[in-house]
Amino acid sequence: MSKIEDSLKNKFISAIETIVSDKKEMYWFKNIEFRFDDESNTVVVPLQNDFLVDFYEKKFGPACRSVTENIMPSRPAFRFEKAADTPVAKETPQAVQPSVMRNTDAPAAQKAAPDQTAKQPFTLNRIYTFDNFVVGHCNRFAHGMALAVSESPGRNYNPLFVVGGVGLGKTHLLQAVCHSILTKQPRLKIHYTPCEGFVNDYIAAMQKGAMDAFRHRYRSLDILVIDDIHWLANKEGSQEEFFHTFNALHDAAKQMILSSDVSPKDIPTLEERLVTRFEWGAIAKIDPPSFETRVAFLRNKAEMLGKIFPDDVLEFISNTITNNFRELEGAIKNVGIAAEVTGQEITLALARDIILKNIVHSSAVQTGTTDILNAVARAFGIKVSDLQSQKRRKSVSMPRQIAIYLTKRLTNFSLEEIGAFFGGKNHSTVMYSIDKVEEYMKTDPLFRQRIEGIESELRSKNL
Repeated sequence: MSKIEDSLKNKFISAIETIVSDKKEMYWFKNIEFRFDDESNTVVVPLQNDFLVDFYEKKFGPACRSVTENIMPSRPAFRFEKAADTPVAKETPQAVQPSVMRNTDAPAAQKAAPDQTAKQPFTLNRIYTFDNFVVGHCNRFAHGMALAVSESPGRNYNPLFVVGGVGLGKTHLLQAVCHSILTKQPRLKIHYTPCEGFVNDYIAAMQKGAMDAFRHRYRSLDILVIDDIHWLANKEGSQEEFFHTFNALHDAAKQMILSSDVSPKDIPTLEERLVTRFEWGAIAKIDPPSFETRVAFLRNKAEMLGKIFPDDVLEFISNTITNNFRELEGAIKNVGIAAEVTGQEITLALARDIILKNIVHSSAVQTGTTDILNAVARAFGIKVSDLQSQKRRKSVSMPRQIAIYLTKRLTNFSLEEIGAFFGGKNHSTVMYSIDKVEEYMKTDPLFRQRIEGIESELRSKNL
């Protein structure tokens, strides 16, 4: 590192310490290098692999840009990149492009298929329609408001803010509105995205210097639907941008539909002005399903699976699993698969054997891995539920692999038990996760130190 770059790092570290709330986070800056490219007026931080690039960008990107602009008179740009790509690139690395966003101006994208989805900058689950949404006392209010919005977007309940725990049908309801509007009013400009997509698109636009295009893209919509808006927590730059996007759309009487695990006022570090705006329209709460709703949901799923489930089996599942629709769906699928594989009929005895066995294993593994899940989620700034989900984006998949690796090292659970707990992974997938983490640890000292630090912290709790 040159004297100039060494001085730059010292200034940067001093400045970043003033805005990072958790001083333990400064660990991540201990061994990284800073390079300054005169030609492009850019501060470049090379990192070992794509995962670290993605992680650093999400966790520290906006703060790093703010600091860089303030400590140098030339107000340079800033970016993280793979060490192998140290020469200044002319384009943003594909790793930071949001997977849920697609360029609708690209001719190839529009010609890919003649269906409706190909014309939209997002993909919807074809099953998530109003016809397949099971209505009960727990969600009737939210369902009614969503229907009203789909009939007259921009006129009723703007914004519509859907609140509910994991697996209660928020995503289904939001996508059902999209399906309905696309069918009835296909000319309207509508965009559905998880909140992470909005944040990633914002970051990519900043890196490319394309903020005008980003703002036009979002603020010219007729309908904006954002799932998991609580993901804005702790993201000051994204909150600022969404605030202005919200105002532009609301002033133009354009419909917004948002969902969250918690009510607006309970989203951590969400700016008060956003809390107020989210409460301008209607807040629709979805509660855990009643017994009757659970049975109706299971009958619907059984019909989709093309299998006959006796009433006593459906009632047993409904009485045993009461938390959410996602767990109910997993249970009925497991019973159906077990019957198919073993050649047995679907009976109460089979359902008891499959479901109770899974509950015992899940409960045991949960008891032994609570600290691991919390430690990994805290270290990588994600939700504990993400670690047990089916999400495949890199910002979740690598922390999940780390949690699997630590669970194997720190508990006595079998690979099958660990796999079942982490979203139903099979034996080979668990082994792959462990091997992947070990591979990174061998080639990346910083990554190894971080994992060893988490493990040391957990062992100190006598895990």
